[in-house]
Amino acid sequence: ISMKIKSYLYIVLSFLSFVNSYSLPKYKLHSNRQLDKKIWKITKPATINYIMVPVVGMVDTLWVSKLGTSSDLAGAGSGDQIFSIFYSLMSFLPILVTPEISKLHTQKNNIELSNIVNTSLIMSIILGSLGSLLYFNTEFITKLFVQSDTQIYFKAIQYLKIRSIAMPFCLLNSVIFSILRGLVDINSAIKINVLSQVINLILDPILMINYGLKGVAASSVLSEIVCSIGYINIILKKQLIKSKTKKFLQNSKKFIRLGFFLQLKFFLVNLLYIVFNRKILSFDSTGNQLAAHIIVCKFLSITMILYRGLSSASSVIISSEKIYNTD
Repeated sequence: ISMKIKSYLYIVLSFLSFVNSYSLPKYKLHSNRQLDKKIWKITKPATINYIMVPVVGMVDTLWVSKLGTSSDLAGAGSGDQIFSIFYSLMSFLPILVTPEISKLHTQKNNIELSNIVNTSLIMSIILGSLGSLLYFNTEFITKLFVQSDTQIYFKAIQYLKIRSIAMPFCLLNSVIFSILRGLVDINSAIKINVLSQVINLILDPILMINYGLKGVAASSVLSEIVCSIGYINIILKKQLIKSKTKKFLQNSKKFIRLGFFLQLKFFLVNLLYIVFNRKILSFDSTGNQLAAHIIVCKFLSITMILYRGLSSASSVIISSEKIYNTD
């Protein structure tokens, strides 16, 4: 297939992904316009927030490709995908917490709202501690996903060993962001997120030059820590954390039961990427083809931005509209 046909095919697939993630309203009745405004009010800041993740990911890829080799890029990409699999297994709370917070906030049930906030924060800390398995068993876990007789295997270990330190902070950040999203206070979260990602962008080339892949991973860890500090400060100012937590076991069991099937989908999607990686490495151990595959995946992730923004809007609006309206 010629390069021109490949380019056209990529554009068509990207367009279809974009259309799948966002569709314009079909009707222009007054009630629909009001609903559109409500959706847009939440979707706009949420989309801005989600833009940062793929953009920073592309910048990381750019610096690794500029300052490193194709095996560095393939190793960092493989390590990042392994990290994503473990993260997807334990990050079920944000999907469940947002509609619950939105409902309680609409009902002005501050006592139960604080219980849910406390439960979700404690659970995120517990789940984050389980993420330490990545740090203490990096070699064994990486061997399950990447062939151990390749240079990429050792590169992936270098990256993943440091990147895994960020797991507790990533989980905590996602939970706090979901809480703020349920309270319809996304703007505060965006400012903290943008600041942390700017720090990541600045530190990336500096640490990459001095420490290689370990430096790239370290810059991500530091940015997540900064984000955690900012998010915790917002939560404390809102006085949402209480000294006593009621119905912790009851709420925890409910979240785990509902979260299991939700996360199974995300786990299988990430696992599919790992299968792709192993297949590509089976016919190209240099990492050149895998590096190209990872770059394409980074580009395609940009088409999911609007979908994620609309997903945030739906989880907030539907849960609150169910209480008082039938819209």
